[in-house]
Amino acid sequence: MVIIKAFKERKISMKKKIKRIISLVLTLIFVASLGMTSKAADVKDDGKILVTEQIAIDMAERFAKGAKPELDLSAGDPVKFYDTSGQAIGYIVSYYLNSEKYGYVIFDTTDESLISEYSFAKNAKAPNEIIKDTQKTLRNYTDNRLFRIAPFTYGYKVTDGNFINNYGEIQAIDIQNISDIKNRNADKPGHWEDIMLDIADVYQNYQHVSGNTISEFVSFTEEEIEQMTGRYACAVSALTACAGCYNILNWGNIKSDYLSLWSLTGTTTSSTSGSIIYGSTEDSKIGPGFQKFAKNKGKTITYSSANNPSYSFFTNTIDRGDVGIFAARLKLNDGSLSGHAMAVQGYAKIRKLSNGSTINTLMIYDGWYLDGRFLNINYAYYNSFGVSFNG
Repeated sequence: MVIIKAFKERKISMKKKIKRIISLVLTLIFVASLGMTSKAADVKDDGKILVTEQIAIDMAERFAKGAKPELDLSAGDPVKFYDTSGQAIGYIVSYYLNSEKYGYVIFDTTDESLISEYSFAKNAKAPNEIIKDTQKTLRNYTDNRLFRIAPFTYGYKVTDGNFINNYGEIQAIDIQNISDIKNRNADKPGHWEDIMLDIADVYQNYQHVSGNTISEFVSFTEEEIEQMTGRYACAVSALTACAGCYNILNWGNIKSDYLSLWSLTGTTTSSTSGSIIYGSTEDSKIGPGFQKFAKNKGKTITYSSANNPSYSFFTNTIDRGDVGIFAARLKLNDGSLSGHAMAVQGYAKIRKLSNGSTINTLMIYDGWYLDGRFLNINYAYYNSFGVSFNG
């Protein structure tokens, strides 16, 4: 009986090995059918692929062909980024149109939707490029790796626990805790530098399903706001853009309107730097403040607000010709929320053709730069707050 049992165990073990071999062969055939070689793809026996810089470029070009088919975009200059535990989690890849910079895409493996954000615009800069342009040099950085330190926020470490981010801010980060705020859907790679993905994700094709924007995108740089007003608060800047969208902004005296929105929203001083005053605005005061501002301008605008709003909350807003506010919130150790408010001026739905799932993105003015960013609001590791205006 022992001999028979041992034979059966060997037989079962052999069947498992054969199944793994068949799975690997089918994977390699699939890769070859896509014009890739097993050497380039480095397919593992579990069907996962080590994502190299070249594969990240290929993924970016495949995404652009589906999301922006009217443009013949090429991709390049991939930059790997990490979570603050030091684990590699994705790539930022730049786009080019006729050798001219034309946006970027961010692949983040900590969520199954994979696409964190993207931008298709002339000279639109990726977060890592923004940091390098504003800082000019990496000489003062203690770590040359790029880290994702908060929702849609990336940075380089300048001292232990302190990062310079893509918004020009120094952020103090509890490194141990921030790596625990998300639940990874991707498998834990065997090496800190490795980024592993299922073959279906690597060779994913995309299709632009639908989208809409307001008639004209309104934005200002942070520098412009500071020069005109001597102040800066993200919610006030977002509402200033909304005022421009509703044609109730005094373009000849933006400072007056900015200070009015500051007051009506109860924005308080959070810090100062040189002659610039920086402010913080409570979520609950964004809608009422803008409603009062519009009324003072002779226009009736109502609003609705929601914690963790649905995607349709924003798409319905845009489809009727209105705009809104999207705020991404990161929960801190003391229970408070830190985040950033942005003006929503459009949306785009992108379908993954392999499984039919949809990537839901919002086109936002982020308060710092002129170009629109398309942010994926599906990420589960942050809270959000939304305001929908109706005017």
